[in-house]
Amino acid sequence: MSRRGETDGVYVELEELVALRHHARRTTLLPQQPVRSLLAGRRTSKLRGRGLDFEELRAYVVGDDVRTIDWRVTARAGKPYVRSYREERDRPVLLIIDQRPNMFFGSRRAMKSVVAARFGALAAWRVNAVGDRVAALVIGEEQHWALSPGRSPSNVLRLLKLLVTAGARLGGAARASADTFGQALRAAPQLVPHDALVVLVSDLRGLSEDAVSALARIRRHNDLLVAWLVDPLETALPDVGLAQVTDGHAQLSLSTSDPELRAAFEAAFARDRERVTDLCRRSNAVLFELRTDRDLVEQVEAVLGKRQAPVGRRA
Repeated sequence: MSRRGETDGVYVELEELVALRHHARRTTLLPQQPVRSLLAGRRTSKLRGRGLDFEELRAYVVGDDVRTIDWRVTARAGKPYVRSYREERDRPVLLIIDQRPNMFFGSRRAMKSVVAARFGALAAWRVNAVGDRVAALVIGEEQHWALSPGRSPSNVLRLLKLLVTAGARLGGAARASADTFGQALRAAPQLVPHDALVVLVSDLRGLSEDAVSALARIRRHNDLLVAWLVDPLETALPDVGLAQVTDGHAQLSLSTSDPELRAAFEAAFARDRERVTDLCRRSNAVLFELRTDRDLVEQVEAVLGKRQAPVGRRA
């Protein structure tokens, strides 16, 4: 676990979340991605941008896109007609940010809870910058906090304060609690009933069957993007000789030099990765891995892409 003397990534601060507003100008959560993006490829992206609403049929004029010609109407009228569309007014984004005790872990740079909060802030500022509404569910150990959809900067600030509050409660002795993850997911349709982009930020540990079912229901009516939080210590056991480990209650000595133990550790993570991949596959969600030991903005730009158009331009 990271120590405050080694990193500022133990607890998140409001000032740093506010400062991410500047970095949000460089990123995007929409499917217009660079060639090497996770969302690029021959097939259509699983994530949709704003759609188009049909507005009217009108006579063709020079300069109109020929792809908008309605050939049936043109044949009946004897002259070309085009279908005119207008962009959907907005597309709400729901951020579901895990701040349960399992997220209070990090071996380098920052805790998973901190990276999740920073990603949530970055995404919220991005959504606000293009004029869309942002809603949020922040999941704690004993409760979840809901933020209704809004498009004002003050709505984003309310979310940031919720993230700071939830993060500050981490670090104490873990207590038996209700399935707050499942409860939060069941509450999602009340905030965004359909046609939203839902962004889940979590290490996806300790999910109940109820939570998994709720996640699938969310995906039936919305697009789902999952940012899976991973710490490097979870992927491979470093060879540091005899090490003392604890879960906050019991303490155990492990010989990290034991090749069988190290192999079993890596195999366990491989199984966990397959579990997460299968969960997202069954939910038809877009999955990307968010590491605690790498720069957040660089990861988002590498995976989701950089914003090429000015912030005020709709996409």
